[in-house]
Amino acid sequence: MKFKILLYLYLLFQTLVVTNAENCDYRSVGGDTEGEECYKKELLLTVAHSPNQMTVHNNTLYFSFDIGNGEYSPATIQLETKKTSMLKGIKDAYAMTTDRDNGDVYFGGGHGIYKFKPAKKSLKKLAFKGLDIWWLMYHRELYYIRFPSLNSYRYTNKTIRPVKALEDISVHQFVFDKRDNLIFINSTGLYGVEDGTNTAVLIQDDPKFYVLARDKYGVVHACTDEGIFKVHGMREATKLIDIADVLGLTFDDESNIIYSDARNLYRLLSV
Repeated sequence: MKFKILLYLYLLFQTLVVTNAENCDYRSVGGDTEGEECYKKELLLTVAHSPNQMTVHNNTLYFSFDIGNGEYSPATIQLETKKTSMLKGIKDAYAMTTDRDNGDVYFGGGHGIYKFKPAKKSLKKLAFKGLDIWWLMYHRELYYIRFPSLNSYRYTNKTIRPVKALEDISVHQFVFDKRDNLIFINSTGLYGVEDGTNTAVLIQDDPKFYVLARDKYGVVHACTDEGIFKVHGMREATKLIDIADVLGLTFDDESNIIYSDARNLYRLLSV
């Protein structure tokens, strides 16, 4: 009798494994995870063209997309209800980031930088003139990359200063990892600047890296034309999921991956 029960449980377990395997849209292919992760792809939204930089706070996804003539407009989607809305009063917002401590969302583009407080639904434009923003990132203070120079700056107490470690370096995107190492990408590769230093070290120059984002735990991820990679500090980057043609990347409040391609926004849920 005991043998029959054990056999039944074994067969049931095998059935569950097969069922879960069939429900996988993607599987993890590397990194430091134990075993193979299975992901279901959830379509969040389809837009006309190019959803790109994105950020999340309080279960709301902020993103921008090309509304024509090369102008990017910001919008939101509630991740549970899928309700979408446009954000008015912001002109040509290509870049965005969130101050996760207080929920402020910053938008940047051809008309400078805007600060949005979701709780109060208040919007104000920061006092910048002649500023075209390529990339925004908040880490204790606001950082940005100017276009077309691709030089990096930080904004503190209404004062603008260059990011010392990135002076005279063209940078496409940068973030800080959980150890406060500065991770950045440009046309020549993926680089890191160890906390407390100002020296950039090449982490990897192949494949080409296009997008950076960090999850809620401070782990940096990068997108390439070969898939989504996990960055292991200053050491290396290993492929996590084999997804091509990713334009934008961020994480929800539970650290699930959200990404975009040429027209769609998706979320990956671990099965």
